[in-house]
Amino acid sequence: MDTARPGGRERRLATVRVLLRRARSDAPSPLRRTVCAALARASDALVREEIFEVSDVHVGISLALIVAILIICAGVVWWIFKTGYRIKP
Repeated sequence: MDTARPGGRERRLATVRVLLRRARSDAPSPLRRTVCAALARASDALVREEIFEVSDVHVGISLALIVAILIICAGVVWWIFKTGYRIKP
């Protein structure tokens, strides 16, 4: 694994910090979804390589993603009811 190399652990932690900062500060855009997915994969990799413990992965990230998905789903349901999209009379 890359963590055996000098600086491998620090480089991976720095990557997660950059992604986390970007996910928090960016305005909503099509790129935000990609950043959140990359952050989830990077956090998973840190847990798998035993750099992080499962308890180190921030609970707030999980809650924020759940709330974001809930808001998106509620918006889609609202749009379906507003426009009547594919609702049989």
